[in-house]
Amino acid sequence: MCMIGRKLFFLFIILFIIFLIPGSVADIGSDENFKIEKESGKYWAILAGVDHYVFLQNNNLKYSWDDTFDMKNMLINDCKIEPDHLVFLYDGQATKSGIQTAISTLRSRVGPSDTVIFYFTGHGDQAEDIPPYDEYDDLDEYLCPQDSLPTSYSNDIRDDEIQIWLEQLNVKNIVCIFDICYAGGMVKSASSNNNDEFIGSDYEKDIKNRNFVVLMASNDYEESFSYDSIQNSAFTYYIVEGFKSPTLDINHDYWISAEEVFSYAGFKTTEFTSSASNPQIFDGDTSNDVGIRFLGYPTTIPTTVPTTIPTTVPTTIPTTVPTTIPTTVPSTIPTTRTISPTPTPTSSNLKAEFVASPVSGSAPLRVQFKDTSQGNPSEWYWDINNDAFQDYSGSTIEHVYDKPGDYSIRLVVRNGQEMNSVEKINLIHVTDPEATKIQLYPGWNFISIPGTLEEGYNTAGYVFSGIESDQHSQFRYTALSSAWVRIQPTDILGPSDGIWIYSVNSNTIQLKLEDNPENGLKQVYPGWNAIGISGETPLPVKEALTNVRNQWSTVWGYDASSQKYEAAIINGGTGIHSDTQTMCPTKGYWVYMTGQGTL
Repeated sequence: MCMIGRKLFFLFIILFIIFLIPGSVADIGSDENFKIEKESGKYWAILAGVDHYVFLQNNNLKYSWDDTFDMKNMLINDCKIEPDHLVFLYDGQATKSGIQTAISTLRSRVGPSDTVIFYFTGHGDQAEDIPPYDEYDDLDEYLCPQDSLPTSYSNDIRDDEIQIWLEQLNVKNIVCIFDICYAGGMVKSASSNNNDEFIGSDYEKDIKNRNFVVLMASNDYEESFSYDSIQNSAFTYYIVEGFKSPTLDINHDYWISAEEVFSYAGFKTTEFTSSASNPQIFDGDTSNDVGIRFLGYPTTIPTTVPTTIPTTVPTTIPTTVPTTIPTTVPSTIPTTRTISPTPTPTSSNLKAEFVASPVSGSAPLRVQFKDTSQGNPSEWYWDINNDAFQDYSGSTIEHVYDKPGDYSIRLVVRNGQEMNSVEKINLIHVTDPEATKIQLYPGWNFISIPGTLEEGYNTAGYVFSGIESDQHSQFRYTALSSAWVRIQPTDILGPSDGIWIYSVNSNTIQLKLEDNPENGLKQVYPGWNAIGISGETPLPVKEALTNVRNQWSTVWGYDASSQKYEAAIINGGTGIHSDTQTMCPTKGYWVYMTGQGTL
Protein backbone atom coordinates (compact mmCIF):
# COMPACT_ATOMS: atom_id res chain seq x y z
CA MET A 1 0.00 0.00 0.00
CA CYS A 2 1.43 3.41 -0.93
CA MET A 3 1.91 6.22 1.64
CA ILE A 4 -1.08 8.22 0.34
CA GLY A 5 -3.25 5.14 0.45
CA ARG A 6 -2.20 4.44 4.04
CA LYS A 7 -3.05 8.00 5.08
CA LEU A 8 -6.48 7.81 3.46
CA PHE A 9 -7.10 4.43 5.06
CA PHE A 10 -6.22 5.65 8.58
CA LEU A 11 -8.26 8.83 8.06
CA PHE A 12 -11.23 6.69 7.13
CA ILE A 13 -10.78 4.53 10.26
CA ILE A 14 -10.59 7.61 12.53
CA LEU A 15 -13.73 9.14 11.02
CA PHE A 16 -15.54 5.81 11.34
CA ILE A 17 -14.64 5.54 15.07
CA ILE A 18 -15.72 9.13 15.73
CA PHE A 19 -19.02 8.39 14.04
CA LEU A 20 -19.58 5.46 16.44
CA ILE A 21 -18.78 7.35 19.67
CA PRO A 22 -22.00 8.27 21.54
CA GLY A 23 -22.33 11.96 22.19
CA SER A 24 -20.56 12.98 18.98
CA VAL A 25 -20.94 16.53 17.74
CA ALA A 26 -23.90 15.63 15.54
CA ASP A 27 -25.62 13.78 18.40
CA ILE A 28 -25.01 16.62 20.86
CA GLY A 29 -26.53 19.08 18.46
CA SER A 30 -29.68 17.03 18.08
CA ASP A 31 -29.96 16.65 21.89
CA GLU A 32 -29.66 20.41 22.39
CA ASN A 33 -32.34 21.01 19.79
CA PHE A 34 -34.54 18.51 21.59
CA LYS A 35 -33.93 20.32 24.88
CA ILE A 36 -34.94 23.65 23.36
CA GLU A 37 -38.07 22.13 21.87
CA LYS A 38 -39.08 20.53 25.17
CA GLU A 39 -38.46 23.68 27.20
CA SER A 40 -40.00 26.15 24.75
CA GLY A 41 -43.30 26.24 26.66
CA LYS A 42 -44.31 26.84 30.26
CA TYR A 43 -45.86 24.33 32.65
CA TRP A 44 -49.12 24.84 34.57
CA ALA A 45 -51.12 22.62 36.91
CA ILE A 46 -54.61 22.48 38.44
CA LEU A 47 -54.84 20.02 41.34
CA ALA A 48 -58.21 19.21 42.92
CA GLY A 49 -58.93 16.83 45.80
CA VAL A 50 -62.00 16.08 47.92
CA ASP A 51 -62.19 14.29 51.26
CA HIS A 52 -65.30 15.81 52.86
CA TYR A 53 -68.47 15.89 50.76
CA VAL A 54 -71.23 18.37 51.67
CA PHE A 55 -74.14 16.14 50.69
CA LEU A 56 -72.49 12.70 50.62
CA GLN A 57 -71.27 12.66 54.20
CA ASN A 58 -71.45 8.86 54.54
CA ASN A 59 -68.97 8.58 51.67
CA ASN A 60 -66.19 10.87 52.90
CA LEU A 61 -62.61 9.89 52.05
CA LYS A 62 -59.41 9.91 54.12
CA TYR A 63 -56.39 10.66 51.96
CA SER A 64 -57.36 13.01 49.12
CA TRP A 65 -55.62 15.88 50.91
CA ASP A 66 -52.45 13.80 51.20
CA ASP A 67 -52.68 12.82 47.53
CA THR A 68 -53.16 16.40 46.35
CA PHE A 69 -50.55 17.80 48.74
CA ASP A 70 -47.94 15.24 47.65
CA MET A 71 -48.65 15.93 43.98
CA LYS A 72 -48.22 19.65 44.61
CA ASN A 73 -44.89 19.25 46.42
CA MET A 74 -43.58 16.90 43.74
CA LEU A 75 -44.50 19.23 40.85
CA ILE A 76 -42.94 22.25 42.57
CA ASN A 77 -39.85 20.66 44.16
CA ASP A 78 -38.96 17.96 41.62
CA CYS A 79 -40.51 19.12 38.35
CA LYS A 80 -39.74 22.79 39.11
CA ILE A 81 -43.16 24.14 38.17
CA GLU A 82 -43.45 27.73 39.34
CA PRO A 83 -45.67 27.97 42.47
CA ASP A 84 -47.77 30.73 40.90
CA HIS A 85 -48.39 28.44 37.91
CA LEU A 86 -50.13 25.90 40.15
CA VAL A 87 -53.73 26.05 41.42
CA PHE A 88 -54.49 23.97 44.53
CA LEU A 89 -58.18 23.20 45.15
CA TYR A 90 -59.24 21.17 48.18
CA ASP A 91 -62.70 20.37 49.61
CA GLY A 92 -64.70 23.64 49.60
CA GLN A 93 -62.59 25.02 46.74
CA ALA A 94 -62.98 21.85 44.66
CA THR A 95 -66.62 22.37 43.70
CA LYS A 96 -67.86 22.12 40.13
CA SER A 97 -67.86 25.89 39.71
CA GLY A 98 -64.48 26.17 41.47
CA ILE A 99 -62.86 23.71 39.07
CA GLN A 100 -64.48 25.29 36.01
CA THR A 101 -63.41 28.77 37.15
CA ALA A 102 -59.82 27.61 37.69
CA ILE A 103 -59.65 26.20 34.15
CA SER A 104 -61.34 29.27 32.66
CA THR A 105 -58.99 31.66 34.49
CA LEU A 106 -56.00 29.77 33.12
CA ARG A 107 -57.06 30.51 29.53
CA SER A 108 -55.76 34.06 29.71
CA ARG A 109 -52.36 32.94 31.07
CA VAL A 110 -51.31 29.96 28.94
CA GLY A 111 -49.68 29.97 25.50
CA PRO A 112 -49.88 27.62 22.50
CA SER A 113 -46.58 25.88 23.35
CA ASP A 114 -47.45 25.31 27.04
CA THR A 115 -48.29 22.12 28.94
CA VAL A 116 -51.17 21.90 31.45
CA ILE A 117 -51.51 19.15 34.07
CA PHE A 118 -55.01 18.53 35.46
CA TYR A 119 -55.26 16.22 38.49
CA PHE A 120 -58.39 15.11 40.36
CA THR A 121 -58.68 12.73 43.29
CA GLY A 122 -61.98 11.94 44.99
CA HIS A 123 -65.05 9.96 44.05
CA GLY A 124 -65.92 8.93 40.53
CA ASP A 125 -69.31 7.69 39.38
CA GLN A 126 -71.24 6.38 36.38
CA ALA A 127 -74.69 7.21 35.06
CA GLU A 128 -76.85 6.65 31.99
CA ASP A 129 -75.33 8.07 28.83
CA ILE A 130 -76.87 11.37 27.75
CA PRO A 131 -76.53 13.18 24.41
CA PRO A 132 -74.19 13.02 22.63
CA TYR A 133 -74.73 9.26 22.86
CA ASP A 134 -71.13 8.11 22.77
CA GLU A 135 -70.66 5.36 25.38
CA TYR A 136 -69.99 1.75 24.40
CA ASP A 137 -71.52 0.62 27.72
CA ASP A 138 -74.31 3.26 27.77
CA LEU A 139 -72.73 4.86 30.86
CA ASP A 140 -71.18 8.31 31.19
CA GLU A 141 -68.34 8.73 33.69
CA TYR A 142 -68.32 11.59 36.20
CA LEU A 143 -65.92 13.36 38.52
CA CYS A 144 -67.64 14.03 41.86
CA PRO A 145 -66.66 17.48 43.19
CA GLN A 146 -67.19 18.53 46.80
CA ASP A 147 -70.78 19.70 46.15
CA SER A 148 -71.84 16.43 44.47
CA LEU A 149 -75.52 15.69 45.14
CA PRO A 150 -77.02 12.37 46.32
CA THR A 151 -79.95 12.27 43.87
CA SER A 152 -78.74 14.34 40.92
CA TYR A 153 -75.69 14.59 38.68
CA SER A 154 -76.11 18.32 38.05
CA ASN A 155 -73.15 19.24 40.29
CA ASP A 156 -70.88 16.52 38.87
CA ILE A 157 -68.48 16.93 35.95
CA ARG A 158 -69.20 14.61 33.03
CA ASP A 159 -66.29 13.23 30.98
CA ASP A 160 -67.50 15.17 27.94
CA GLU A 161 -67.64 18.40 29.97
CA ILE A 162 -64.10 18.24 31.31
CA GLN A 163 -62.72 17.64 27.81
CA ILE A 164 -64.55 20.71 26.46
CA TRP A 165 -63.27 22.88 29.33
CA LEU A 166 -59.68 21.73 28.87
CA GLU A 167 -59.69 21.93 25.05
CA GLN A 168 -60.52 25.63 25.31
CA LEU A 169 -57.06 26.22 26.82
CA ASN A 170 -55.50 25.82 23.34
CA VAL A 171 -52.14 24.55 24.61
CA LYS A 172 -49.61 22.09 23.17
CA ASN A 173 -50.10 19.31 25.73
CA ILE A 174 -52.73 18.44 28.34
CA VAL A 175 -51.93 15.72 30.88
CA CYS A 176 -54.92 14.48 32.89
CA ILE A 177 -54.49 12.30 35.97
CA PHE A 178 -57.71 10.83 37.37
CA ASP A 179 -57.43 8.98 40.67
CA ILE A 180 -61.08 7.95 40.89
CA CYS A 181 -63.22 4.85 40.60
CA TYR A 182 -64.24 3.84 37.05
CA ALA A 183 -61.55 6.15 35.67
CA GLY A 184 -60.85 3.96 32.63
CA GLY A 185 -64.21 4.88 31.15
CA MET A 186 -63.01 8.44 30.61
CA VAL A 187 -61.42 7.48 27.27
CA LYS A 188 -63.28 4.39 26.05
CA SER A 189 -64.45 4.47 22.42
CA ALA A 190 -68.06 4.14 21.35
CA SER A 191 -68.89 0.68 20.11
CA SER A 192 -68.45 0.34 16.36
CA ASN A 193 -71.35 -2.09 16.10
CA ASN A 194 -73.83 0.03 18.07
CA ASN A 195 -76.96 0.42 15.96
CA ASP A 196 -78.19 3.59 17.65
CA GLU A 197 -78.83 6.06 14.84
CA PHE A 198 -77.35 8.88 16.89
CA ILE A 199 -73.92 7.23 17.21
CA GLY A 200 -71.44 7.27 14.34
CA SER A 201 -69.30 4.15 14.05
CA ASP A 202 -66.13 6.24 14.15
CA TYR A 203 -67.19 8.43 17.08
CA GLU A 204 -64.44 8.92 19.66
CA LYS A 205 -65.75 10.18 22.98
CA ASP A 206 -64.69 11.66 26.23
CA ILE A 207 -61.15 12.91 26.85
CA LYS A 208 -59.65 11.61 23.64
CA ASN A 209 -57.70 14.12 21.56
CA ARG A 210 -54.28 14.23 19.93
CA ASN A 211 -52.80 16.64 22.48
CA PHE A 212 -54.14 14.73 25.52
CA VAL A 213 -52.34 12.19 27.67
CA VAL A 214 -54.70 10.67 30.24
CA LEU A 215 -53.52 8.56 33.18
CA MET A 216 -56.30 6.70 34.99
CA ALA A 217 -56.17 4.84 38.29
CA SER A 218 -58.49 1.99 37.29
CA ASN A 219 -60.38 0.38 34.48
CA ASP A 220 -63.94 1.44 33.70
CA TYR A 221 -65.46 -1.27 35.91
CA GLU A 222 -62.98 -1.03 38.79
CA GLU A 223 -62.52 1.07 41.92
CA SER A 224 -59.50 3.06 43.05
CA PHE A 225 -58.09 2.21 46.48
CA SER A 226 -56.39 4.09 49.33
CA TYR A 227 -54.30 2.50 52.06
CA ASP A 228 -53.45 3.46 55.63
CA SER A 229 -49.97 1.98 55.23
CA ILE A 230 -48.98 4.61 52.64
CA GLN A 231 -51.44 7.39 53.58
CA ASN A 232 -52.29 7.75 49.89
CA SER A 233 -54.18 6.14 47.10
CA ALA A 234 -51.94 3.54 45.49
CA PHE A 235 -51.99 5.19 42.03
CA THR A 236 -51.06 8.69 43.22
CA TYR A 237 -48.40 7.27 45.53
CA TYR A 238 -46.61 5.57 42.63
CA ILE A 239 -47.13 8.51 40.25
CA VAL A 240 -45.32 10.75 42.75
CA GLU A 241 -42.65 8.12 43.40
CA GLY A 242 -42.11 7.72 39.67
CA PHE A 243 -41.50 11.40 38.97
CA LYS A 244 -39.02 11.50 41.85
CA SER A 245 -36.93 8.69 40.33
CA PRO A 246 -34.36 9.75 37.66
CA THR A 247 -34.01 6.12 36.57
CA LEU A 248 -37.41 6.35 34.85
CA ASP A 249 -35.87 8.26 31.94
CA ILE A 250 -36.32 5.10 29.89
CA ASN A 251 -35.61 6.63 26.46
CA HIS A 252 -32.59 8.61 27.75
CA ASP A 253 -33.81 11.99 26.51
CA TYR A 254 -33.08 13.63 29.90
CA TRP A 255 -36.80 14.05 30.62
CA ILE A 256 -39.18 11.99 32.73
CA SER A 257 -42.40 11.90 30.76
CA ALA A 258 -45.99 11.19 31.74
CA GLU A 259 -45.83 8.04 29.64
CA GLU A 260 -42.66 6.77 31.35
CA VAL A 261 -44.11 7.39 34.82
CA PHE A 262 -47.27 5.52 33.89
CA SER A 263 -45.24 2.47 32.82
CA TYR A 264 -43.99 2.36 36.41
CA ALA A 265 -47.07 3.54 38.36
CA GLY A 266 -49.47 1.33 36.41
CA PHE A 267 -47.46 -1.82 37.06
CA LYS A 268 -46.81 -0.98 40.73
CA THR A 269 -50.48 -0.13 41.41
CA THR A 270 -51.69 -3.39 39.89
CA GLU A 271 -49.10 -5.27 41.94
CA PHE A 272 -49.83 -3.40 45.20
CA THR A 273 -53.61 -3.85 44.90
CA SER A 274 -53.34 -7.50 43.82
CA SER A 275 -54.96 -6.58 40.49
CA ALA A 276 -57.97 -4.95 42.16
CA SER A 277 -57.05 -1.77 40.25
CA ASN A 278 -55.53 -1.91 36.78
CA PRO A 279 -54.56 1.61 35.68
CA GLN A 280 -55.14 2.71 32.09
CA ILE A 281 -53.49 5.23 29.76
CA PHE A 282 -54.57 7.13 26.67
CA ASP A 283 -51.81 8.76 24.63
CA GLY A 284 -53.06 10.96 21.80
CA ASP A 285 -49.63 11.17 20.14
CA THR A 286 -47.57 8.04 20.68
CA SER A 287 -44.72 9.45 18.59
CA ASN A 288 -43.95 12.17 21.13
CA ASP A 289 -43.74 11.66 24.90
CA VAL A 290 -44.83 14.60 27.08
CA GLY A 291 -41.86 15.49 29.26
CA ILE A 292 -42.74 16.79 32.72
CA ARG A 293 -39.48 16.66 34.72
CA PHE A 294 -36.22 17.78 33.08
CA LEU A 295 -33.20 16.00 34.55
CA GLY A 296 -30.46 18.15 32.99
CA TYR A 297 -27.81 17.03 30.52
CA PRO A 298 -24.70 15.14 31.64
CA THR A 299 -21.56 17.26 31.97
CA THR A 300 -19.29 14.56 30.49
CA ILE A 301 -19.60 12.78 27.16
CA PRO A 302 -18.69 9.07 27.03
CA THR A 303 -15.76 8.24 24.76
CA THR A 304 -16.18 4.47 24.62
CA VAL A 305 -18.91 2.22 23.36
CA PRO A 306 -20.12 -1.04 24.94
CA THR A 307 -18.21 -4.07 23.76
CA THR A 308 -20.89 -6.60 24.62
CA ILE A 309 -24.44 -6.50 23.34
CA PRO A 310 -27.19 -8.75 24.74
CA THR A 311 -28.13 -11.41 22.22
CA THR A 312 -31.00 -13.06 24.09
CA VAL A 313 -34.52 -11.99 24.95
CA PRO A 314 -36.84 -13.27 27.70
CA THR A 315 -38.44 -16.59 26.79
CA THR A 316 -41.32 -16.40 29.30
CA ILE A 317 -43.72 -14.04 27.58
CA PRO A 318 -47.30 -14.19 28.95
CA THR A 319 -49.63 -15.91 26.51
CA THR A 320 -52.89 -15.63 28.44
CA VAL A 321 -55.17 -12.81 29.48
CA PRO A 322 -57.75 -12.64 32.29
CA THR A 323 -60.89 -14.55 31.45
CA THR A 324 -63.15 -12.85 34.02
CA ILE A 325 -63.81 -9.55 32.26
CA PRO A 326 -67.42 -8.31 32.70
CA THR A 327 -69.42 -8.64 29.49
CA THR A 328 -72.69 -7.10 30.68
CA VAL A 329 -73.73 -3.70 31.95
CA PRO A 330 -76.56 -2.84 34.36
CA SER A 331 -79.98 -2.89 32.71
CA THR A 332 -81.41 -0.36 35.17
CA ILE A 333 -79.96 2.92 36.33
CA PRO A 334 -80.51 3.72 40.06
CA THR A 335 -82.27 6.97 40.93
CA THR A 336 -80.31 7.39 44.15
CA ARG A 337 -76.56 7.17 44.36
CA THR A 338 -74.64 4.58 46.34
CA ILE A 339 -71.00 5.59 46.00
CA SER A 340 -68.72 3.05 47.60
CA PRO A 341 -66.24 4.59 50.04
CA THR A 342 -62.59 4.02 49.16
CA PRO A 343 -61.40 0.98 51.17
CA THR A 344 -58.49 1.38 53.57
CA PRO A 345 -57.63 -2.26 54.30
CA THR A 346 -54.47 -1.86 56.35
CA SER A 347 -53.79 -0.05 59.60
CA SER A 348 -50.86 1.92 60.99
CA ASN A 349 -49.44 2.40 64.48
CA LEU A 350 -48.59 5.99 63.60
CA LYS A 351 -51.16 8.57 64.71
CA ALA A 352 -50.53 12.29 64.31
CA GLU A 353 -51.41 14.67 67.17
CA PHE A 354 -50.10 17.94 68.60
CA VAL A 355 -50.80 20.63 71.18
CA ALA A 356 -50.52 24.41 70.78
CA SER A 357 -50.28 27.21 73.34
CA PRO A 358 -51.66 29.83 73.44
CA VAL A 359 -54.41 29.39 70.85
CA SER A 360 -55.80 32.94 71.01
CA GLY A 361 -54.63 36.46 71.68
CA SER A 362 -53.86 39.76 70.00
CA ALA A 363 -51.22 40.24 67.30
CA PRO A 364 -48.30 39.67 67.42
CA LEU A 365 -49.13 36.28 68.94
CA ARG A 366 -46.28 33.85 69.67
CA VAL A 367 -47.50 30.24 69.60
CA GLN A 368 -45.56 27.09 70.46
CA PHE A 369 -46.53 23.80 68.78
CA LYS A 370 -45.47 20.46 70.21
CA ASP A 371 -45.80 17.06 68.59
CA THR A 372 -47.61 14.46 70.74
CA SER A 373 -48.03 11.80 68.03
CA GLN A 374 -48.09 8.08 68.71
CA GLY A 375 -45.80 5.66 66.88
CA ASN A 376 -42.44 7.47 67.25
CA PRO A 377 -42.40 9.62 64.10
CA SER A 378 -39.01 10.61 62.70
CA GLU A 379 -40.15 13.38 60.33
CA TRP A 380 -42.53 16.29 60.86
CA TYR A 381 -44.14 18.61 58.30
CA TRP A 382 -46.00 21.64 59.71
CA ASP A 383 -48.39 23.84 57.73
CA ILE A 384 -49.26 26.61 60.20
CA ASN A 385 -51.25 28.97 57.94
CA ASN A 386 -53.41 26.64 55.84
CA ASP A 387 -51.71 27.34 52.49
CA ALA A 388 -50.78 23.68 51.81
CA PHE A 389 -47.04 24.46 51.97
CA GLN A 390 -44.61 23.13 54.56
CA ASP A 391 -43.55 25.92 56.93
CA TYR A 392 -41.52 24.07 59.55
CA SER A 393 -40.00 20.69 60.41
CA GLY A 394 -39.13 19.33 63.83
CA SER A 395 -41.10 17.95 66.75
CA THR A 396 -41.41 21.33 68.53
CA ILE A 397 -41.71 24.64 66.70
CA GLU A 398 -42.62 28.24 67.43
CA HIS A 399 -44.34 30.78 65.19
CA VAL A 400 -45.34 34.42 65.55
CA TYR A 401 -48.64 35.46 63.96
CA ASP A 402 -48.45 39.13 62.98
CA LYS A 403 -51.87 39.54 61.42
CA PRO A 404 -55.35 39.06 62.93
CA GLY A 405 -57.31 36.09 61.65
CA ASP A 406 -58.20 32.45 62.16
CA TYR A 407 -55.50 29.92 61.26
CA SER A 408 -55.90 26.20 60.61
CA ILE A 409 -52.95 23.93 61.45
CA ARG A 410 -51.96 20.69 59.74
CA LEU A 411 -49.25 18.29 60.91
CA VAL A 412 -48.00 15.40 58.76
CA VAL A 413 -45.73 12.85 60.45
CA ARG A 414 -43.70 10.02 58.96
CA ASN A 415 -41.83 7.00 60.22
CA GLY A 416 -40.20 5.18 57.32
CA GLN A 417 -42.97 4.26 54.89
CA GLU A 418 -45.74 5.09 57.37
CA MET A 419 -47.41 8.49 57.29
CA ASN A 420 -50.31 10.07 59.17
CA SER A 421 -51.76 13.55 59.43
CA VAL A 422 -54.05 15.67 61.59
CA GLU A 423 -55.68 19.00 60.81
CA LYS A 424 -57.29 21.39 63.30
CA ILE A 425 -59.55 23.92 61.63
CA ASN A 426 -59.33 27.55 62.83
CA LEU A 427 -57.33 26.48 65.90
CA ILE A 428 -55.42 29.76 66.26
CA HIS A 429 -57.38 32.99 66.63
CA VAL A 430 -55.43 36.24 66.43
CA THR A 431 -57.25 39.46 67.30
CA ASP A 432 -56.53 43.08 66.46
CA PRO A 433 -54.58 44.67 69.32
CA GLU A 434 -56.66 47.81 68.98
CA ALA A 435 -60.30 48.22 70.03
CA THR A 436 -62.83 45.72 68.76
CA LYS A 437 -63.70 46.26 65.12
CA ILE A 438 -66.21 44.83 62.71
CA GLN A 439 -65.06 44.47 59.10
CA LEU A 440 -67.72 45.19 56.46
CA TYR A 441 -67.52 44.12 52.81
CA PRO A 442 -69.41 45.45 49.79
CA GLY A 443 -72.95 44.04 49.83
CA TRP A 444 -74.86 42.47 52.70
CA ASN A 445 -73.04 41.70 55.96
CA PHE A 446 -74.28 39.48 58.82
CA ILE A 447 -72.76 40.85 62.05
CA SER A 448 -73.22 40.86 65.82
CA ILE A 449 -72.09 42.95 68.79
CA PRO A 450 -69.74 40.82 70.95
CA GLY A 451 -70.52 42.55 74.28
CA THR A 452 -72.21 45.51 75.98
CA LEU A 453 -71.49 48.86 74.33
CA GLU A 454 -70.60 51.93 76.40
CA GLU A 455 -73.40 54.34 77.24
CA GLY A 456 -73.70 56.97 74.51
CA TYR A 457 -71.97 54.76 71.98
CA ASN A 458 -74.59 52.03 71.81
CA THR A 459 -77.24 53.28 69.39
CA ALA A 460 -77.58 52.14 65.80
CA GLY A 461 -77.27 55.74 64.65
CA TYR A 462 -73.86 56.08 66.31
CA VAL A 463 -72.47 52.61 65.50
CA PHE A 464 -73.50 52.69 61.83
CA SER A 465 -72.67 56.36 61.19
CA GLY A 466 -70.38 56.79 58.20
CA ILE A 467 -71.57 53.56 56.54
CA GLU A 468 -72.84 54.23 53.03
CA SER A 469 -75.79 51.86 52.72
CA ASP A 470 -77.34 52.98 49.41
CA GLN A 471 -80.61 53.64 51.30
CA HIS A 472 -80.81 50.05 52.57
CA SER A 473 -82.09 49.61 56.12
CA GLN A 474 -80.52 47.45 58.82
CA PHE A 475 -82.52 44.48 60.09
CA ARG A 476 -82.94 42.11 63.01
CA TYR A 477 -84.94 38.89 62.81
CA THR A 478 -87.42 38.02 65.57
CA ALA A 479 -87.82 34.26 65.85
CA LEU A 480 -90.79 34.48 68.23
CA SER A 481 -92.93 36.08 65.52
CA SER A 482 -90.85 34.91 62.53
CA ALA A 483 -90.58 38.50 61.32
CA TRP A 484 -87.94 40.95 60.10
CA VAL A 485 -87.66 44.14 62.16
CA ARG A 486 -86.15 47.32 60.70
CA ILE A 487 -83.58 48.87 63.06
CA GLN A 488 -84.15 52.54 63.90
CA PRO A 489 -81.26 55.03 64.55
CA THR A 490 -82.29 55.35 68.23
CA ASP A 491 -82.39 51.58 68.87
CA ILE A 492 -79.89 50.21 71.42
CA LEU A 493 -77.69 47.46 69.96
CA GLY A 494 -77.37 44.65 72.48
CA PRO A 495 -75.01 41.69 72.63
CA SER A 496 -75.68 38.43 70.78
CA ASP A 497 -78.17 39.91 68.28
CA GLY A 498 -77.60 38.95 64.65
CA ILE A 499 -77.83 42.08 62.46
CA TRP A 500 -77.98 42.43 58.68
CA ILE A 501 -76.37 45.59 57.30
CA TYR A 502 -75.65 46.68 53.73
CA SER A 503 -72.45 48.54 52.78
CA VAL A 504 -71.56 50.01 49.41
CA ASN A 505 -67.83 49.82 50.12
CA SER A 506 -65.43 47.94 52.36
CA ASN A 507 -65.52 49.63 55.75
CA THR A 508 -64.73 49.16 59.43
CA ILE A 509 -67.02 49.71 62.40
CA GLN A 510 -65.20 50.75 65.57
CA LEU A 511 -66.90 49.50 68.75
CA LYS A 512 -66.54 50.93 72.28
CA LEU A 513 -67.25 48.10 74.67
CA GLU A 514 -67.54 48.46 78.44
CA ASP A 515 -64.44 47.46 80.38
CA ASN A 516 -66.34 44.70 82.16
CA PRO A 517 -69.28 44.13 79.86
CA GLU A 518 -72.25 42.10 80.89
CA ASN A 519 -72.96 39.74 78.07
CA GLY A 520 -76.60 39.44 79.01
CA LEU A 521 -79.00 36.66 78.11
CA LYS A 522 -80.58 36.01 74.73
CA GLN A 523 -83.75 34.02 74.32
CA VAL A 524 -83.97 31.67 71.35
CA TYR A 525 -87.12 30.03 70.06
CA PRO A 526 -88.12 27.07 67.86
CA GLY A 527 -87.16 27.73 64.24
CA TRP A 528 -84.46 30.00 62.83
CA ASN A 529 -82.83 32.59 65.10
CA ALA A 530 -80.30 35.32 64.19
CA ILE A 531 -77.59 35.34 66.86
CA GLY A 532 -73.96 36.14 67.66
CA ILE A 533 -71.56 35.21 70.46
CA SER A 534 -69.97 37.44 73.11
CA GLY A 535 -66.32 37.82 74.05
CA GLU A 536 -63.09 38.15 72.10
CA THR A 537 -62.28 34.49 71.47
CA PRO A 538 -63.80 32.15 68.87
CA LEU A 539 -65.41 29.10 70.41
CA PRO A 540 -66.30 25.66 69.07
CA VAL A 541 -70.00 25.67 68.23
CA LYS A 542 -70.81 22.95 70.74
CA GLU A 543 -69.16 25.05 73.44
CA ALA A 544 -70.72 28.37 72.39
CA LEU A 545 -74.18 26.74 72.42
CA THR A 546 -73.63 24.54 75.46
CA ASN A 547 -76.70 26.03 77.23
CA VAL A 548 -78.93 24.72 74.43
CA ARG A 549 -76.89 21.66 73.50
CA ASN A 550 -79.97 19.48 73.07
CA GLN A 551 -82.15 22.06 71.33
CA TRP A 552 -80.05 23.31 68.40
CA SER A 553 -79.64 21.32 65.17
CA THR A 554 -77.97 23.56 62.57
CA VAL A 555 -75.78 26.68 62.52
CA TRP A 556 -75.21 28.63 59.32
CA GLY A 557 -72.64 31.41 58.92
CA TYR A 558 -72.36 33.95 56.11
CA ASP A 559 -69.15 34.93 54.32
CA ALA A 560 -69.65 38.59 53.42
CA SER A 561 -66.40 38.74 51.44
CA SER A 562 -67.83 36.30 48.88
CA GLN A 563 -71.52 37.05 49.55
CA LYS A 564 -72.19 33.35 50.11
CA TYR A 565 -73.29 31.16 52.99
CA GLU A 566 -70.64 28.96 54.58
CA ALA A 567 -70.92 25.21 55.08
CA ALA A 568 -73.66 24.32 57.53
CA ILE A 569 -72.54 23.15 60.99
CA ILE A 570 -74.59 20.25 62.31
CA ASN A 571 -75.06 19.14 65.92
CA GLY A 572 -72.96 15.98 66.12
CA GLY A 573 -71.73 16.42 62.54
CA THR A 574 -68.30 15.50 61.17
CA GLY A 575 -65.77 17.00 58.79
CA ILE A 576 -66.57 20.51 57.62
CA HIS A 577 -69.99 20.13 59.25
CA SER A 578 -68.51 19.20 62.65
CA ASP A 579 -69.77 21.03 65.75
CA THR A 580 -66.11 21.55 66.65
CA GLN A 581 -65.96 24.26 63.95
CA THR A 582 -65.71 27.73 65.44
CA MET A 583 -68.10 30.62 65.88
CA CYS A 584 -66.39 34.01 65.85
CA PRO A 585 -67.32 37.20 67.74
CA THR A 586 -68.65 40.06 65.55
CA LYS A 587 -70.11 37.55 63.07
CA GLY A 588 -73.81 36.79 62.80
CA TYR A 589 -75.19 33.27 62.54
CA TRP A 590 -78.46 31.54 61.84
CA VAL A 591 -79.19 28.81 64.39
CA TYR A 592 -82.13 26.41 64.04
CA MET A 593 -83.75 25.45 67.35
CA THR A 594 -86.06 22.52 68.02
CA GLY A 595 -87.09 24.03 71.35
CA GLN A 596 -86.86 27.22 73.41
CA GLY A 597 -83.72 28.12 75.34
CA THR A 598 -81.39 30.83 76.64
CA LEU A 599 -77.91 31.58 75.36
